[in-house]
Amino acid sequence: MFAFKRMNQLVEKSYSFFIALFSAVLLFPNEFSNIALIGLIVTFLITSFYHPDRLKTNLNNGIYLTMGILLLVQVLSILYSSDLPFALKKIQTQLPLIVFPLLFIHNNYSERQLKKFFIIGVTITILITVIIATHKSNFIYKTRDWENNYKLFMLEYTYQRFAARFGNHALYLGIFVTTSTLFCFEKLKSSKWFKTLLLIIFFNSIIILLLKTATVSLSYFVAIVIGVLCNTNLNKNRNKIILSILSAALLCLVIFFVLIKFRVYYGKTDLVKHYKLFSIAFVGLAIISYFVLALRDLIFTKKMVSALSILLAVSLIGAIFYAKTNTNYLNYKENYSNANARIGNWYNSLQVIRTNPVMGVGIGDSQSLLLKEYKKDNWEVGMKAQYNEHNQFLRYWSTSGIMGLLAFSFLLILPTILAIREKDWYLLGIMFSFLFFSFTESWTIRQKGIYLFCYLLTIYGIQYREFLSLRALKNSMSK
Repeated sequence: MFAFKRMNQLVEKSYSFFIALFSAVLLFPNEFSNIALIGLIVTFLITSFYHPDRLKTNLNNGIYLTMGILLLVQVLSILYSSDLPFALKKIQTQLPLIVFPLLFIHNNYSERQLKKFFIIGVTITILITVIIATHKSNFIYKTRDWENNYKLFMLEYTYQRFAARFGNHALYLGIFVTTSTLFCFEKLKSSKWFKTLLLIIFFNSIIILLLKTATVSLSYFVAIVIGVLCNTNLNKNRNKIILSILSAALLCLVIFFVLIKFRVYYGKTDLVKHYKLFSIAFVGLAIISYFVLALRDLIFTKKMVSALSILLAVSLIGAIFYAKTNTNYLNYKENYSNANARIGNWYNSLQVIRTNPVMGVGIGDSQSLLLKEYKKDNWEVGMKAQYNEHNQFLRYWSTSGIMGLLAFSFLLILPTILAIREKDWYLLGIMFSFLFFSFTESWTIRQKGIYLFCYLLTIYGIQYREFLSLRALKNSMSK
Protein backbone atom coordinates (compact mmCIF):
# COMPACT_ATOMS: atom_id res chain seq x y z
CA MET A 1 0.00 0.00 0.00
CA PHE A 2 2.85 2.37 0.89
CA ALA A 3 4.67 1.56 -2.38
CA PHE A 4 1.44 2.22 -4.33
CA LYS A 5 1.04 5.60 -2.63
CA ARG A 6 4.68 6.55 -3.28
CA MET A 7 4.36 5.55 -6.93
CA ASN A 8 1.18 7.60 -7.21
CA GLN A 9 2.95 10.68 -5.80
CA LEU A 10 5.90 10.19 -8.17
CA VAL A 11 3.59 9.94 -11.18
CA GLU A 12 1.66 13.04 -10.09
CA LYS A 13 4.89 15.02 -9.80
CA SER A 14 6.03 13.75 -13.21
CA TYR A 15 2.68 14.74 -14.74
CA SER A 16 2.93 18.24 -13.23
CA PHE A 17 6.55 18.53 -14.40
CA PHE A 18 5.67 17.75 -18.02
CA ILE A 19 2.75 20.20 -17.96
CA ALA A 20 5.12 22.95 -16.80
CA LEU A 21 7.79 21.86 -19.30
CA PHE A 22 5.38 21.75 -22.22
CA SER A 23 4.03 25.22 -21.34
CA ALA A 24 7.60 26.56 -21.34
CA VAL A 25 8.86 24.96 -24.59
CA LEU A 26 5.91 25.74 -26.87
CA LEU A 27 8.05 28.24 -28.81
CA PHE A 28 11.14 26.02 -28.83
CA PRO A 29 11.92 24.03 -32.00
CA ASN A 30 9.27 21.37 -32.64
CA GLU A 31 11.47 18.52 -31.42
CA PHE A 32 11.49 19.94 -27.87
CA SER A 33 7.73 20.51 -27.68
CA ASN A 34 7.08 17.04 -29.15
CA ILE A 35 9.27 15.37 -26.48
CA ALA A 36 7.47 17.31 -23.74
CA LEU A 37 4.08 16.37 -25.24
CA ILE A 38 4.99 12.68 -25.38
CA GLY A 39 6.07 12.81 -21.74
CA LEU A 40 2.82 14.56 -20.86
CA ILE A 41 0.70 11.93 -22.64
CA VAL A 42 2.57 9.03 -21.00
CA THR A 43 2.29 10.48 -17.49
CA PHE A 44 -1.39 11.31 -18.08
CA LEU A 45 -2.12 7.71 -19.05
CA ILE A 46 -0.25 6.41 -16.01
CA THR A 47 -2.08 8.79 -13.67
CA SER A 48 -5.33 7.64 -15.29
CA PHE A 49 -4.43 4.10 -14.18
CA TYR A 50 -4.21 5.30 -10.56
CA HIS A 51 -7.22 7.60 -11.01
CA PRO A 52 -9.62 5.96 -13.51
CA ASP A 53 -12.09 8.83 -13.03
CA ARG A 54 -9.77 11.05 -15.09
CA LEU A 55 -10.67 9.13 -18.21
CA LYS A 56 -14.25 10.27 -17.62
CA THR A 57 -13.23 13.89 -18.07
CA ASN A 58 -16.16 16.27 -18.29
CA LEU A 59 -15.60 18.36 -21.40
CA ASN A 60 -19.17 19.57 -21.42
CA ASN A 61 -18.71 23.25 -22.20
CA GLY A 62 -19.05 25.28 -25.35
CA ILE A 63 -15.35 25.80 -26.09
CA TYR A 64 -14.34 22.13 -25.74
CA LEU A 65 -17.37 20.88 -27.66
CA THR A 66 -16.68 23.31 -30.51
CA MET A 67 -13.04 22.18 -30.62
CA GLY A 68 -14.28 18.59 -30.97
CA ILE A 69 -16.74 19.57 -33.72
CA LEU A 70 -13.99 21.36 -35.67
CA LEU A 71 -11.84 18.22 -35.54
CA LEU A 72 -14.79 15.97 -36.44
CA VAL A 73 -15.77 17.87 -39.60
CA GLN A 74 -12.15 17.77 -40.75
CA VAL A 75 -11.98 14.02 -40.14
CA LEU A 76 -15.20 13.55 -42.14
CA SER A 77 -13.70 15.55 -45.01
CA ILE A 78 -11.19 12.71 -45.46
CA LEU A 79 -14.05 10.65 -46.93
CA TYR A 80 -14.24 12.91 -50.00
CA SER A 81 -10.51 13.66 -50.30
CA SER A 82 -8.84 11.99 -53.27
CA ASP A 83 -5.31 12.36 -51.81
CA LEU A 84 -5.73 10.12 -48.75
CA PRO A 85 -2.07 10.06 -47.53
CA PHE A 86 -1.91 13.86 -47.59
CA ALA A 87 -5.29 14.09 -45.84
CA LEU A 88 -4.11 11.80 -43.01
CA LYS A 89 -0.92 13.82 -42.68
CA LYS A 90 -2.89 17.05 -42.36
CA ILE A 91 -5.42 15.65 -39.90
CA GLN A 92 -2.58 14.72 -37.54
CA THR A 93 -1.78 18.41 -37.10
CA GLN A 94 -5.35 19.03 -35.89
CA LEU A 95 -5.41 16.36 -33.16
CA PRO A 96 -4.50 18.87 -30.38
CA LEU A 97 -8.08 20.15 -30.72
CA ILE A 98 -9.22 17.13 -28.66
CA VAL A 99 -5.96 15.98 -27.06
CA PHE A 100 -5.10 19.19 -25.18
CA PRO A 101 -8.39 19.51 -23.24
CA LEU A 102 -8.02 15.89 -22.11
CA LEU A 103 -4.41 16.35 -20.99
CA PHE A 104 -4.82 19.65 -19.14
CA ILE A 105 -8.25 19.38 -17.58
CA HIS A 106 -6.95 17.70 -14.38
CA ASN A 107 -3.63 19.53 -14.01
CA ASN A 108 -2.64 20.83 -10.56
CA TYR A 109 -1.56 24.25 -11.82
CA SER A 110 -3.72 27.34 -11.82
CA GLU A 111 -4.27 29.44 -14.92
CA ARG A 112 -1.83 32.06 -13.54
CA GLN A 113 0.93 29.47 -13.04
CA LEU A 114 0.57 28.13 -16.57
CA LYS A 115 0.83 31.69 -17.90
CA LYS A 116 4.01 32.19 -15.85
CA PHE A 117 5.61 29.10 -17.43
CA PHE A 118 4.58 30.43 -20.83
CA ILE A 119 6.21 33.84 -20.21
CA ILE A 120 9.44 32.20 -19.03
CA GLY A 121 9.55 29.91 -22.07
CA VAL A 122 8.97 32.71 -24.61
CA THR A 123 11.58 34.95 -22.96
CA ILE A 124 14.20 32.16 -22.91
CA THR A 125 13.46 31.36 -26.58
CA ILE A 126 13.99 34.98 -27.65
CA LEU A 127 17.22 35.25 -25.66
CA ILE A 128 18.56 32.07 -27.29
CA THR A 129 17.55 33.45 -30.72
CA VAL A 130 19.45 36.71 -30.06
CA ILE A 131 22.53 34.80 -28.85
CA ILE A 132 22.54 32.55 -31.93
CA ALA A 133 22.08 35.52 -34.29
CA THR A 134 24.93 37.38 -32.55
CA HIS A 135 27.23 34.37 -32.80
CA LYS A 136 26.44 33.77 -36.47
CA SER A 137 26.97 37.38 -37.52
CA ASN A 138 30.09 38.06 -35.38
CA PHE A 139 28.42 41.42 -34.78
CA ILE A 140 30.13 41.95 -31.44
CA TYR A 141 33.60 41.63 -33.00
CA LYS A 142 33.22 44.44 -35.58
CA THR A 143 32.58 47.48 -33.46
CA ARG A 144 34.60 49.94 -35.59
CA ASP A 145 33.08 49.22 -38.98
CA TRP A 146 29.70 50.89 -38.33
CA GLU A 147 28.36 50.67 -41.87
CA ASN A 148 29.07 46.98 -42.09
CA ASN A 149 27.74 46.48 -38.56
CA TYR A 150 24.44 48.07 -39.56
CA LYS A 151 24.12 45.80 -42.59
CA LEU A 152 24.88 42.75 -40.45
CA PHE A 153 22.38 43.86 -37.83
CA MET A 154 19.59 44.33 -40.38
CA LEU A 155 20.41 40.98 -41.93
CA GLU A 156 20.68 38.87 -38.78
CA TYR A 157 18.30 40.55 -36.34
CA THR A 158 15.21 41.27 -38.43
CA TYR A 159 12.27 39.44 -40.02
CA GLN A 160 12.48 35.79 -41.15
CA ARG A 161 16.21 35.21 -40.84
CA PHE A 162 16.22 36.31 -37.22
CA ALA A 163 13.15 34.23 -36.31
CA ALA A 164 14.51 31.16 -38.11
CA ARG A 165 17.68 31.11 -35.97
CA PHE A 166 15.82 29.05 -33.37
CA GLY A 167 13.34 27.26 -35.61
CA ASN A 168 10.60 29.90 -35.86
CA HIS A 169 8.65 31.88 -38.44
CA ALA A 170 8.45 35.67 -37.94
CA LEU A 171 4.65 35.74 -37.67
CA TYR A 172 4.46 32.82 -35.22
CA LEU A 173 7.20 34.36 -33.11
CA GLY A 174 5.16 37.57 -33.11
CA ILE A 175 2.00 35.76 -31.95
CA PHE A 176 3.84 34.23 -29.00
CA VAL A 177 5.53 37.52 -28.07
CA THR A 178 2.20 39.40 -28.20
CA THR A 179 0.50 36.80 -25.99
CA SER A 180 3.43 36.79 -23.55
CA THR A 181 3.27 40.60 -23.31
CA LEU A 182 -0.44 40.52 -22.44
CA PHE A 183 0.28 37.90 -19.75
CA CYS A 184 3.04 40.16 -18.35
CA PHE A 185 0.68 43.13 -18.15
CA GLU A 186 -1.91 40.92 -16.45
CA LYS A 187 0.59 40.06 -13.71
CA LEU A 188 1.97 43.58 -13.18
CA LYS A 189 -0.31 44.72 -10.37
CA SER A 190 -0.16 41.57 -8.26
CA SER A 191 3.42 40.41 -8.88
CA LYS A 192 6.52 41.09 -6.80
CA TRP A 193 8.50 40.81 -10.06
CA PHE A 194 7.17 44.17 -11.29
CA LYS A 195 10.51 45.46 -12.65
CA THR A 196 11.34 42.13 -14.27
CA LEU A 197 7.97 42.04 -16.06
CA LEU A 198 8.45 45.62 -17.28
CA LEU A 199 11.88 44.65 -18.61
CA ILE A 200 10.37 41.68 -20.46
CA ILE A 201 7.67 43.93 -21.98
CA PHE A 202 10.36 46.41 -23.14
CA PHE A 203 12.43 43.53 -24.55
CA ASN A 204 9.37 42.11 -26.35
CA SER A 205 8.62 45.53 -27.87
CA ILE A 206 12.10 45.70 -29.40
CA ILE A 207 11.66 42.20 -30.87
CA ILE A 208 8.32 43.18 -32.44
CA LEU A 209 9.90 46.23 -34.10
CA LEU A 210 12.73 44.06 -35.43
CA LEU A 211 10.32 41.51 -36.89
CA LYS A 212 8.95 44.23 -39.21
CA THR A 213 5.58 42.60 -39.92
CA ALA A 214 2.49 44.81 -40.22
CA THR A 215 0.10 42.18 -38.83
CA VAL A 216 2.18 41.58 -35.72
CA SER A 217 2.85 45.30 -35.20
CA LEU A 218 -0.85 46.20 -35.24
CA SER A 219 -1.90 43.41 -32.86
CA TYR A 220 1.00 44.25 -30.55
CA PHE A 221 -0.06 47.90 -30.56
CA VAL A 222 -3.50 46.80 -29.33
CA ALA A 223 -1.85 44.61 -26.66
CA ILE A 224 0.24 47.54 -25.40
CA VAL A 225 -2.78 49.86 -25.25
CA ILE A 226 -4.84 47.27 -23.35
CA GLY A 227 -1.98 46.62 -20.94
CA VAL A 228 -1.40 50.32 -20.25
CA LEU A 229 -5.14 51.01 -19.89
CA CYS A 230 -5.57 48.24 -17.34
CA ASN A 231 -2.57 49.39 -15.30
CA THR A 232 -3.15 53.16 -15.37
CA ASN A 233 -5.32 55.35 -13.18
CA LEU A 234 -7.50 57.01 -15.81
CA ASN A 235 -9.18 59.32 -13.32
CA LYS A 236 -6.15 61.60 -13.59
CA ASN A 237 -6.32 63.96 -16.57
CA ARG A 238 -2.53 63.89 -17.04
CA ASN A 239 -2.55 60.10 -17.53
CA LYS A 240 -5.29 60.38 -20.15
CA ILE A 241 -3.30 62.99 -22.11
CA ILE A 242 -0.06 60.96 -21.99
CA LEU A 243 -1.84 57.76 -23.01
CA SER A 244 -3.67 59.54 -25.86
CA ILE A 245 -0.41 60.90 -27.29
CA LEU A 246 1.29 57.50 -26.93
CA SER A 247 -1.62 55.68 -28.63
CA ALA A 248 -1.73 58.16 -31.51
CA ALA A 249 2.05 57.96 -32.07
CA LEU A 250 2.08 54.16 -32.05
CA LEU A 251 -0.93 53.89 -34.36
CA CYS A 252 0.59 56.35 -36.85
CA LEU A 253 3.76 54.24 -36.83
CA VAL A 254 1.73 51.08 -37.51
CA ILE A 255 -0.23 52.78 -40.33
CA PHE A 256 3.06 53.93 -41.87
CA PHE A 257 4.43 50.37 -41.89
CA VAL A 258 1.16 49.01 -43.33
CA LEU A 259 1.26 51.54 -46.19
CA ILE A 260 4.84 50.56 -46.95
CA LYS A 261 3.82 46.89 -46.94
CA PHE A 262 1.12 47.62 -49.52
CA ARG A 263 3.67 49.56 -51.58
CA VAL A 264 1.65 52.79 -51.51
CA TYR A 265 5.03 54.51 -51.68
CA TYR A 266 6.28 52.14 -54.37
CA GLY A 267 8.67 53.97 -56.64
CA LYS A 268 8.76 57.11 -54.44
CA THR A 269 11.90 58.02 -52.59
CA ASP A 270 10.88 61.13 -50.63
CA LEU A 271 8.60 59.87 -47.87
CA VAL A 272 8.97 63.17 -46.01
CA LYS A 273 6.49 64.72 -48.46
CA HIS A 274 3.73 62.95 -46.55
CA TYR A 275 4.63 64.32 -43.12
CA LYS A 276 1.62 66.69 -43.21
CA LEU A 277 -0.77 63.74 -43.62
CA PHE A 278 0.75 61.92 -40.67
CA SER A 279 0.84 65.11 -38.58
CA ILE A 280 -2.90 65.62 -39.11
CA ALA A 281 -3.55 61.93 -38.42
CA PHE A 282 -1.50 62.11 -35.21
CA VAL A 283 -3.39 65.13 -33.87
CA GLY A 284 -6.75 63.65 -34.85
CA LEU A 285 -6.02 60.27 -33.29
CA ALA A 286 -4.72 61.88 -30.09
CA ILE A 287 -7.94 63.90 -29.71
CA ILE A 288 -10.13 60.87 -30.45
CA SER A 289 -8.12 58.75 -27.99
CA TYR A 290 -8.53 61.36 -25.26
CA PHE A 291 -12.32 61.53 -25.65
CA VAL A 292 -12.56 57.72 -25.79
CA LEU A 293 -10.71 57.52 -22.46
CA ALA A 294 -12.71 60.36 -20.92
CA LEU A 295 -16.07 58.90 -22.01
CA ARG A 296 -15.13 55.23 -21.68
CA ASP A 297 -18.02 54.45 -19.30
CA LEU A 298 -20.52 55.76 -21.87
CA ILE A 299 -18.80 54.20 -24.89
CA PHE A 300 -18.23 50.64 -23.69
CA THR A 301 -21.87 49.63 -23.32
CA LYS A 302 -23.73 46.90 -25.20
CA LYS A 303 -25.50 49.41 -27.47
CA MET A 304 -22.33 51.32 -28.26
CA VAL A 305 -20.35 48.14 -28.91
CA SER A 306 -23.09 47.03 -31.32
CA ALA A 307 -22.99 50.42 -33.06
CA LEU A 308 -19.19 50.32 -33.32
CA SER A 309 -19.41 46.79 -34.77
CA ILE A 310 -21.81 48.04 -37.46
CA LEU A 311 -19.45 50.97 -38.17
CA LEU A 312 -16.55 48.52 -38.49
CA ALA A 313 -18.55 46.37 -40.93
CA VAL A 314 -19.42 49.45 -43.03
CA SER A 315 -15.75 50.50 -42.99
CA LEU A 316 -14.75 47.02 -44.17
CA ILE A 317 -17.23 47.22 -47.06
CA GLY A 318 -15.82 50.64 -47.91
CA ALA A 319 -12.28 49.24 -47.87
CA ILE A 320 -13.32 46.45 -50.25
CA PHE A 321 -14.93 49.00 -52.59
CA TYR A 322 -11.78 51.12 -52.47
CA ALA A 323 -9.67 48.06 -53.27
CA LYS A 324 -11.80 47.35 -56.34
CA THR A 325 -11.52 50.90 -57.64
CA ASN A 326 -7.80 51.35 -56.85
CA THR A 327 -6.32 48.15 -58.18
CA ASN A 328 -2.93 49.72 -58.97
CA TYR A 329 -1.88 49.43 -55.31
CA LEU A 330 -3.33 45.96 -54.84
CA ASN A 331 -2.26 44.33 -58.10
CA TYR A 332 -0.65 41.18 -56.71
CA LYS A 333 0.76 40.12 -60.09
CA GLU A 334 2.60 43.27 -61.14
CA ASN A 335 3.03 45.27 -57.92
CA TYR A 336 4.01 42.35 -55.66
CA SER A 337 4.50 42.60 -51.90
CA ASN A 338 3.77 40.29 -48.98
CA ALA A 339 0.59 42.26 -48.27
CA ASN A 340 -0.61 42.38 -51.88
CA ALA A 341 0.01 38.65 -52.23
CA ARG A 342 -2.80 38.07 -49.73
CA ILE A 343 -5.24 39.45 -52.30
CA GLY A 344 -4.12 36.74 -54.72
CA ASN A 345 -4.32 34.07 -52.03
CA TRP A 346 -7.84 35.03 -51.00
CA TYR A 347 -9.17 35.49 -54.53
CA ASN A 348 -8.00 32.06 -55.68
CA SER A 349 -9.07 30.41 -52.41
CA LEU A 350 -12.61 31.66 -52.98
CA GLN A 351 -12.53 30.10 -56.45
CA VAL A 352 -11.75 26.74 -54.81
CA ILE A 353 -14.53 27.19 -52.24
CA ARG A 354 -17.05 27.97 -54.97
CA THR A 355 -16.74 24.40 -56.24
CA ASN A 356 -18.29 23.06 -53.00
CA PRO A 357 -19.11 25.80 -50.47
CA VAL A 358 -21.28 23.56 -48.25
CA MET A 359 -19.02 20.56 -47.60
CA GLY A 360 -15.66 21.87 -48.75
CA VAL A 361 -13.25 20.11 -51.09
CA GLY A 362 -11.63 17.91 -48.43
CA ILE A 363 -8.59 18.37 -46.21
CA GLY A 364 -6.47 16.29 -48.60
CA ASP A 365 -7.31 18.22 -51.79
CA SER A 366 -7.60 21.89 -50.81
CA GLN A 367 -3.92 22.73 -51.37
CA SER A 368 -3.60 20.95 -54.73
CA LEU A 369 -6.80 22.60 -56.02
CA LEU A 370 -5.53 25.99 -54.88
CA LEU A 371 -2.30 25.51 -56.85
CA LYS A 372 -4.41 24.67 -59.91
CA GLU A 373 -6.30 27.96 -59.43
CA TYR A 374 -2.99 29.83 -59.30
CA LYS A 375 -2.11 28.24 -62.63
CA LYS A 376 -5.46 29.23 -64.15
CA ASP A 377 -4.92 32.77 -62.85
CA ASN A 378 -1.42 32.85 -64.39
CA TRP A 379 0.05 33.86 -61.05
CA GLU A 380 3.60 32.59 -61.27
CA VAL A 381 4.65 33.72 -57.78
CA GLY A 382 1.78 31.80 -56.16
CA MET A 383 2.60 28.64 -58.11
CA LYS A 384 6.33 28.84 -57.45
CA ALA A 385 5.97 29.56 -53.71
CA GLN A 386 3.04 27.09 -53.38
CA TYR A 387 1.17 29.51 -51.17
CA ASN A 388 -1.67 28.33 -48.97
CA GLU A 389 -4.83 30.41 -48.39
CA HIS A 390 -3.17 32.79 -45.88
CA ASN A 391 -6.55 33.11 -44.19
CA GLN A 392 -7.66 30.69 -41.49
CA PHE A 393 -11.38 31.22 -42.13
CA LEU A 394 -10.97 30.41 -45.82
CA ARG A 395 -8.76 27.45 -44.90
CA TYR A 396 -11.39 25.71 -42.77
CA TRP A 397 -14.15 26.65 -45.20
CA SER A 398 -12.16 25.18 -48.08
CA THR A 399 -11.25 21.91 -46.31
CA SER A 400 -14.45 21.11 -44.39
CA GLY A 401 -17.19 23.40 -45.65
CA ILE A 402 -19.53 25.75 -43.85
CA MET A 403 -19.45 23.67 -40.65
CA GLY A 404 -15.68 24.05 -40.41
CA LEU A 405 -16.00 27.80 -40.94
CA LEU A 406 -18.72 28.12 -38.28
CA ALA A 407 -16.87 25.94 -35.75
CA PHE A 408 -13.68 27.97 -36.06
CA SER A 409 -15.62 31.24 -35.87
CA PHE A 410 -17.34 30.10 -32.66
CA LEU A 411 -13.95 29.24 -31.15
CA LEU A 412 -13.12 32.93 -31.48
CA ILE A 413 -16.58 34.16 -30.44
CA LEU A 414 -17.05 32.13 -27.22
CA PRO A 415 -13.87 33.35 -25.45
CA THR A 416 -14.69 36.88 -26.64
CA ILE A 417 -18.11 36.66 -24.98
CA LEU A 418 -16.41 35.38 -21.83
CA ALA A 419 -13.94 38.28 -21.93
CA ILE A 420 -16.67 40.92 -22.32
CA ARG A 421 -18.88 39.45 -19.57
CA GLU A 422 -16.03 39.09 -17.09
CA LYS A 423 -14.31 42.30 -18.29
CA ASP A 424 -11.15 40.31 -18.96
CA TRP A 425 -9.51 42.79 -21.33
CA TYR A 426 -6.33 40.71 -21.61
CA LEU A 427 -8.32 37.78 -22.99
CA LEU A 428 -10.07 40.21 -25.33
CA GLY A 429 -6.64 41.36 -26.55
CA ILE A 430 -5.57 37.77 -27.21
CA MET A 431 -8.77 37.05 -29.15
CA PHE A 432 -8.24 40.23 -31.19
CA SER A 433 -4.74 39.01 -32.03
CA PHE A 434 -6.10 35.60 -33.02
CA LEU A 435 -8.76 37.24 -35.17
CA PHE A 436 -6.26 39.51 -36.87
CA PHE A 437 -3.75 36.71 -37.51
CA SER A 438 -6.56 34.50 -38.83
CA PHE A 439 -7.37 37.07 -41.53
CA THR A 440 -3.79 37.16 -42.82
CA GLU A 441 -2.43 33.65 -42.12
CA SER A 442 -3.53 30.01 -42.12
CA TRP A 443 -1.67 29.80 -38.84
CA THR A 444 -3.18 26.65 -37.29
CA ILE A 445 -1.92 24.40 -40.09
CA ARG A 446 1.57 24.56 -38.56
CA GLN A 447 2.51 22.88 -35.32
CA LYS A 448 3.36 26.04 -33.40
CA GLY A 449 0.12 27.70 -34.46
CA ILE A 450 -2.23 24.83 -33.55
CA TYR A 451 -0.35 24.15 -30.30
CA LEU A 452 -0.68 27.77 -29.15
CA PHE A 453 -4.31 27.99 -30.28
CA CYS A 454 -5.37 24.81 -28.48
CA TYR A 455 -3.23 25.51 -25.41
CA LEU A 456 -4.84 28.90 -24.79
CA LEU A 457 -8.34 27.65 -25.63
CA THR A 458 -7.83 24.85 -23.08
CA ILE A 459 -6.77 27.32 -20.38
CA TYR A 460 -9.69 29.63 -21.05
CA GLY A 461 -12.02 26.65 -21.48
CA ILE A 462 -11.46 25.87 -17.80
CA GLN A 463 -12.22 29.51 -16.98
CA TYR A 464 -15.34 29.36 -19.20
CA ARG A 465 -16.59 26.26 -17.36
CA GLU A 466 -16.09 27.98 -14.00
CA PHE A 467 -17.93 31.03 -15.33
CA LEU A 468 -20.93 28.91 -16.38
CA SER A 469 -20.94 27.08 -13.03
CA LEU A 470 -20.91 30.37 -11.13
CA ARG A 471 -23.73 31.76 -13.26
CA ALA A 472 -25.81 28.61 -12.71
CA LEU A 473 -25.21 28.90 -8.95
CA LYS A 474 -26.33 32.53 -8.95
CA ASN A 475 -29.47 31.63 -10.90
CA SER A 476 -30.35 28.83 -8.49
CA MET A 477 -29.84 31.13 -5.49
CA SER A 478 -32.02 33.85 -7.02
CA LYS A 479 -34.87 31.34 -7.36
